[in-house]
Amino acid sequence: MQEPHSHIISTDDTKHAPLHNDIAQCAQELWVQYGKPADRDLAIWLEAEHKLFSAAEPSPAKHAEPTSTPVRNKPVKAARH
Repeated sequence: MQEPHSHIISTDDTKHAPLHNDIAQCAQELWVQYGKPADRDLAIWLEAEHKLFSAAEPSPAKHAEPTSTPVRNKPVKAARH
């Protein structure tokens, strides 16, 4: 039998991924904030996951390699020898 929510971690770098307890705490806070609805457990859990995973994702600017001048789509003239 598959663990609930075990399919969520799909990133290559999981060391920064939120743990189950972090998600549960966030979901609890959201549940209370929404007035403790009885029929929204899964939706609130998924919202908490999304919120925490979005915060855990590294910014592309932090990990991007320096780039050179952008390549332009202009035809290249042949050099004359």
